[in-house]
Amino acid sequence: MLTSIVTRLNRLHDWAIERPYLGVLVRATDSGLEHQSKDSAAAIAYYTLLSLFPLILGLISIGGYFLTSSEIQLWMNDLIVKLLPVSAEFVTQNIDSLVRIRGAAGITSVVVLMWSASKVIGALSRAINCSLGMKRNFAVYLSPFRYFGLTLIIALLALVTLAISPTAELLSELKLDVLGSKWNMALDIITNRGVGYMTTGILVSALYILLPYRRLPWRDLLPGLLVAIALIETGKMLFIWYVETAANYSAVYGSLSSIIVLLIWVYFSARVVLLGAEIIGVIRTDK
Repeated sequence: MLTSIVTRLNRLHDWAIERPYLGVLVRATDSGLEHQSKDSAAAIAYYTLLSLFPLILGLISIGGYFLTSSEIQLWMNDLIVKLLPVSAEFVTQNIDSLVRIRGAAGITSVVVLMWSASKVIGALSRAINCSLGMKRNFAVYLSPFRYFGLTLIIALLALVTLAISPTAELLSELKLDVLGSKWNMALDIITNRGVGYMTTGILVSALYILLPYRRLPWRDLLPGLLVAIALIETGKMLFIWYVETAANYSAVYGSLSSIIVLLIWVYFSARVVLLGAEIIGVIRTDK
């Protein structure tokens, strides 16, 4: 009986590989299993937990040179809500205490914070390059400096994406009588959902463009990028529903439930990002 089931599953697997688009997804999944992407995603989630608060504090410190701390804090809260569903409350509650203890954050403290936050970029870089089959083309002792530079670039890019939210709010508040109530409602939905897709798209694109050891053309990146964005945004809605209606982490983990929810969401997002990288790698091998 078991042998028969395994045989049928193998035939289904072979049939799926022969399909034009489904085959790429199946082969990417197989490649992810071979590259142990689930372990890499777990490492990314762990390093994210260690790097998240230094990164947030570093972003607030950098933004403080251009805007007031209160403005940066509000914008940072908004960005976290869009990137970290459900667990955002846990993160935003800690931002106040972070701001209070930061004091006069100078250049040295910002550098130290960004250096601490670079650990997650290092984990992402190693996993994505493994998925793409790329080997390091520079000395190993230069890696920490590369990760630090990439962390600064991605942090500044995250600050730029903060401007998307006020623009979307302005569009959603713009009521055009010519369009009618139904079209205005559709505009609200598009602008609200569009912010999430745009923010995710910018940050995931930055990972696929900056982290590989060799620059890849857009035509190679686009399939994996679109799959990653769609899965993250769809998973975000399902994750919120699951945590709010089906899961009761507080009954099991108590005060640690927020941390567990954060780790699960980051782990899922990392798996999706690595799946997108595997899709890019599969498409590149077919050329």
